[in-house]
Amino acid sequence: IASREPELEPLTSEEELRWSRTRGAMGANAHERLRQLSILQLGAGRIGSLMAFQWAALGVKRLTLIDRDVMGLENLDAMPNLTTCDAKHRRLKVSALQRRLIAYRPDMVVHAAPLEVNRREIETLVRASDLIVTCVDSDTPRLAAAMWSYRFLKPHLDVASNITNEPNGERLLSADVRLLLPQQGCVCCVGGRSEEH
Repeated sequence: IASREPELEPLTSEEELRWSRTRGAMGANAHERLRQLSILQLGAGRIGSLMAFQWAALGVKRLTLIDRDVMGLENLDAMPNLTTCDAKHRRLKVSALQRRLIAYRPDMVVHAAPLEVNRREIETLVRASDLIVTCVDSDTPRLAAAMWSYRFLKPHLDVASNITNEPNGERLLSADVRLLLPQQGCVCCVGGRSEEH
């Protein structure tokens, strides 16, 4: 996925131990490429917070989080790595998540960007990234990511979940994970937008 060759820096003995199982499963070269990715992620809520911690657990070094929402007590059931203090102080989700990620991985560079998806500054962030990830519950940021993917030739990973209450009282749970390659299809082409339900 990375658009550049990894900077092959020798791992310290502590890093060798920390990443030994991941490198064993993926192979050292694949893991090194993953570590060097710069990921731009839209969404820091339920799925986004879990995804961000998964990036950290896999060894990704650079992550930019975009989300304008603030924490509330109602978010704590879905964001297990955050605290009641984050919610009571109504911290921005990206700022609270950034603080917890850095506590978990002090060597990780995490940028918190509480921006609207239509802001020009985001294009600079997109250009500096290797992968665009959406973990959002609305189509506007998902479609913006599709546009950036096409325009700047960046792969787009879209991760979503849905709960639907059927007229008969049945509750349907679904999930959708798609890796969309630039100029080979987007969320408009493959379906799955909320307005289609």
